[in-house]
Amino acid sequence: MATTPVRFEFDCLKAPEKLKFTHSVPSLLINSSPQAPQTDPEYRSTFVSAVEPIFHEHYELCRSLSSPTCQACNKASTKVLLTPMSWLHLMQDPFVNVWVSAVCAQEICEGKVRMDIQDTMALMSSQGGGVEEEGEVESIMEVLPCKVCGKAVDTSKCKQCMVVAYCGKEHQREDWKDHKKICKLLKR
Repeated sequence: MATTPVRFEFDCLKAPEKLKFTHSVPSLLINSSPQAPQTDPEYRSTFVSAVEPIFHEHYELCRSLSSPTCQACNKASTKVLLTPMSWLHLMQDPFVNVWVSAVCAQEICEGKVRMDIQDTMALMSSQGGGVEEEGEVESIMEVLPCKVCGKAVDTSKCKQCMVVAYCGKEHQREDWKDHKKICKLLKR
């Protein structure tokens, strides 16, 4: 499969500027259509498969440079959420911006931060994101890993809260006993 080098910019709170890395991604992801992530399931799956190892490679550095406290409750953070915003439709200079968000171990806090991210993405999408090239706005794609196994490819959001994702019905059923406690609190 042909690949193209692409810039990845990670926004970490304690970094003086964005962390910038270059990684090769499948060339078919460099696409002039900003709607491809929303309309083409194969594109989405390829994108998630491409960014997963990149996220894994830079996770610890992002964690060390993120906030020491949860963005929802200000308790000590235990992990970071990495949320990509694709600008791969910018044919002259394709890149992926990655938001790094610190959260604690409480599932409700992670849910609240994910809701904030979803709201921000929706707002940016409706306003055109502020960056355009030849009338095209960025493509927005939230990558949610399965809450049980962590797999990020081909996951589906919980239909009630739209904040947690699972790779299949089996893991959704397995987690329901725990998830139902906060699902109602996160429901929009």
